Amino acid sequence: MGSAIYRELAELPVPVGAQFLQSANNNSTGVEITTSIRDHVRNAKRTISKSVYTSQGAILSSLPQDVSDVVLSSLSPTLKYRVVLRSKDGKRFIELWAEDRLVHLKDVTNLHGDFIGDEYLSSLSFSPPEDSVIYTAEAKSPETETFRYTPSFGEGLIARKTPVLFIYHPGNDTLSRIAFDDPVIYGQALFGPFSESATLFATGYERTADGRLLGIKGCFNRPSGIWKIELPSPISSDKDSKDGLLTIKPTNATKLTSDILSCRSPRIYNQQILVWIANASGGPHASCSTLHIMDLTSMEGQPRTLVESVWEPKEDEFPGLYLGPALARDPFILHHDEPCIVLTSIWGSRSYILRISLTTGKLDRVLDNTDKRDDEFWSYTLLAADGKQRMVLSRSSPRIPCELILYDYDVPGIGESWTDLASFGPSSADTLRALQSLDVQIIKIPDHFPTETIVVRRKDQANLPCVINPHGGPHATTTTGFVPSTSALAIEGYAISQPNYTGSLGFGEKYVRALMGQCGTVDVSDCIASVRHISSLGLAQEGPGMLFVMGGSHGGFLAAHLVGQYPETFTSAVMRNPVISAGDVWGSDIPDWYFSEFGYAFQMSQSPPYTVGSREYEALQHASPISYVQDVRAAVLLMLGGSDRRVNPKQGLGYYHALKGREGKVKVDLLWFDGEGHPLEGVEASRIGWECTRDWFQSA
Repeated sequence: MGSAIYRELAELPVPVGAQFLQSANNNSTGVEITTSIRDHVRNAKRTISKSVYTSQGAILSSLPQDVSDVVLSSLSPTLKYRVVLRSKDGKRFIELWAEDRLVHLKDVTNLHGDFIGDEYLSSLSFSPPEDSVIYTAEAKSPETETFRYTPSFGEGLIARKTPVLFIYHPGNDTLSRIAFDDPVIYGQALFGPFSESATLFATGYERTADGRLLGIKGCFNRPSGIWKIELPSPISSDKDSKDGLLTIKPTNATKLTSDILSCRSPRIYNQQILVWIANASGGPHASCSTLHIMDLTSMEGQPRTLVESVWEPKEDEFPGLYLGPALARDPFILHHDEPCIVLTSIWGSRSYILRISLTTGKLDRVLDNTDKRDDEFWSYTLLAADGKQRMVLSRSSPRIPCELILYDYDVPGIGESWTDLASFGPSSADTLRALQSLDVQIIKIPDHFPTETIVVRRKDQANLPCVINPHGGPHATTTTGFVPSTSALAIEGYAISQPNYTGSLGFGEKYVRALMGQCGTVDVSDCIASVRHISSLGLAQEGPGMLFVMGGSHGGFLAAHLVGQYPETFTSAVMRNPVISAGDVWGSDIPDWYFSEFGYAFQMSQSPPYTVGSREYEALQHASPISYVQDVRAAVLLMLGGSDRRVNPKQGLGYYHALKGREGKVKVDLLWFDGEGHPLEGVEASRIGWECTRDWFQSA
């Protein structure tokens, strides 16, 4: 029964994108929705698209279409054209559509490598006249095989080594490669306003002095900035080339941002205002973000900070911006004729949609009134805005899978309104009832501010065994958004406690920085305090078979610490790709993590000391779970990804053998997922991981 429920919940569609469509009249709204689903039969993740229209209260929807071969797709600003980057069976094509007709098709298979569609490096933007399209792809591999080492962008982006910006010119069906003289790698590019020359704005990633590319996935402190790139005009050419690929040399490339900031995700409002986000360069891999703008209509336009970092907010006040790798593709609205940007940000243990004036920086939470009318603990994600008064967002909670909402803040005669466009709940009545049986609480932990924990449990059962599940990072946050594995485990009869400990995002920069140099101490203290507090509330209890711990990455680090430092407290543990030995610095794509999080300086822009002295190594090992391995009594299940580039799987393997050598004193097992990376997020790996976790706890 449990496996069937997990599978049904895991296969529910998750909205990942939206675009507003051209409406037939002012009384209707069209939205194209893209969702991702896990297909257990095919052992694959699939991408599904469908269009939804609202008109006079009625909602019409097209049939879903599998678009798994579409890497990226975008509508032009006037909605006249659509460009599609399609990759299938080793072939790559650019398609240009106009009014449901394919007007241009170009085979670029032999002109470059894979299209790049991730949030960190991808580009897909029309020029203002809509006669050119820019995108990012890997450079063409050399014809002769070489063993020369080329750095990559690390975990999750191993194939990203030589991203290049390309411009497609449909008018003469040519493709141009932008060739830069500098070593900066550009992505997230878009066209700026046209003047005498074509202008691009892009995120530029810089190598360290020794040529290293530090991993960027989940790390927003990398040497990066916003660049203005000027191209010759016209940018297209009829000149032939031997390989069918033209070359454009920029006339100028200027970095607009400071070296002390790591900047990303440029967006342009109405061809007038350039907007981007930033984090402090170096230090914690994620932190409180800042929002910046620049007036593109003024020759003297200078970058200006619109929203500053928040150091120590008062309780329930705005804690600062905590953002992902990129803003939504279409993040702008007009709020009472004032241009605003809308974005998704973490606020405590939830994610909200924030609306920020591009003029004054005034900030408020969208749909805040609905939160005051219920106790569902929704978390929200912005998918798209229409540049006027509408936006599409998704919301979910541990009890309710994703729902899609069309929000309009200015309906004539009504004012603010929201329309339910779609819900992605389970079709099984039994699974739906099981979800509705869950109870959700956010519990603050006394004397450990800002630590709080999200507890998900069945409200129709008492004396439940409890699973402590701290998040990884450590600078991340568990929110109240729907997670199939968490809800399925709660339905199985466990109370799931997910502590957001010191260092978590969404509580102020002071508390992000408070963990630096204190890993293995402050975070462990917060987690055990959360255990004891929810026990005092009757939501958990110690004793054989009653208290468990699980976690991945830094969450696995904490799980290993907890069973080592508190050997009589936990019955069993499950650790996914855990950090076990912090002295193993160079087996990771983010070696700076080990330095910064444990209190040692790491200068990214300079060549750092690539040796760890005996004193530092001893301190790092002492702060690691391996130093408590002899004290472990709980049964330990390890899950390791053979292709993990973030945490060397040899750390977990060494921990396994150290525990195995104490056979008879501790039960230990290991699952090795060959080909899986750090998150262990493959469809089959996720399913096996969930089932084995459940079975491990049940057998304790």
